[in-house]
Amino acid sequence: MDNLASQWATVSQWLFPVTWVVLGGASFVRRHRVAGVSLLVAGLSALLFAYLFSPESSFTASWETDAPLNIAFDYKPIGFLAANLLPAITNFSIVVACVSFIRRRG
Repeated sequence: MDNLASQWATVSQWLFPVTWVVLGGASFVRRHRVAGVSLLVAGLSALLFAYLFSPESSFTASWETDAPLNIAFDYKPIGFLAANLLPAITNFSIVVACVSFIRRRG
């Protein structure tokens, strides 16, 4: 069971952002401009987050911590901002895309 959960975590880390980028591109082409741009931003920020904080990343290689997502601002300011702002940008963009789709239908 742990192996399945580990595989799912690895796959979903890249699958969802790629799906958001593809859906964002398709939405943009179909004239859902706000939703398309929002999904593109969400997917790209999630992909950047996954890349920066992957286990093999050179971004976190020199950090002296066991939890790179719980980093202090004084220790690594760029890491602190990336760990906190990229998920916030992703979540906000997904909410904007959902609201845009609902408003367009309503």
